[in-house]
This record gives sequence, structure tokens and C-alpha cells, in this order.
Amino acid sequence: MDATDTSTAFDRHMWLFAVSLSLLISHELDAMIRKEWELLPGFGGLADSTAADIFNLLHVPLFALILVGIMSGSTRTRRRTATGVELFLIGHAIAHTALRGADEYLFEAPVETITVYGAAAVGLGHLAIRLFGATMAGRSGRD
Repeated sequence: MDATDTSTAFDRHMWLFAVSLSLLISHELDAMIRKEWELLPGFGGLADSTAADIFNLLHVPLFALILVGIMSGSTRTRRRTATGVELFLIGHAIAHTALRGADEYLFEAPVETITVYGAAAVGLGHLAIRLFGATMAGRSGRD
């Protein structure tokens, strides 16, 4: 298998990454309504409007980095970006589960279930396809 085949195999499943990232973006819209910053360290002493503005603006460089990474001409960079985001999505879902009992936790089903846990599930699925698909392709000599 040459480098072009590897790139094609990776890109073929990128729609799953696009779905997981879209779910994360949708969650972040919901996070503004649900005041997710109240669950995060460092926001406690800030006025609500200031905390909301900072929380919102911090997402600009984060999403810019994701977009730059995923649009890279390097398959390796695209893979690493996707893997990093997908691992974050899984950790993010675990954090949401752990924080459910907090008074400041205002997320509700079905939006939380679809966006937070859906993003983690799709991200995990994409990781599994990439990891196990690469293993199977290596064993069979195919893509």
C-alpha cells in the first residue's frame, strides 16, 4: 500500500470525524445557554457576562487549531488532529457524567445526550475503524 492509498483510506472515514466535530460545536452552543463555564475552574469569581464572553472567545483559537490541523496537506497531521479531538470527546463525555450531580450542571436530555454522548460515540467509532481497520489492512495487505 503506498502513501496515496493510506491517505485515501483515512479520508474515506472523515465524514465520521465531521459528524463528531459538528456534535461538539452544537454542544458548545448549548453550553453557552447552560453556563458550562460555571463547572470549570478559574471562572468562579467572574461576573456571569464576563465569564460567558471569555468562555465563548476561548473557543475561537481551539476551533481554529482543529480546522488548521484537519485541513493540513499532511495525512499524519490530519490523523493526529482527528485522534486528539476524538480522545477529547471521550474524556469530555466522562467529565459530563462525573459532573452530573453538581448544582451548576444545567444540561438536559435529549440535547446533552445527542451532542455530548453522541460526539463521544461517533468519535470512538471513528477511532476504532481507523485503529482496527489499519490493523486488519496490515494483516491482509489491503486498504
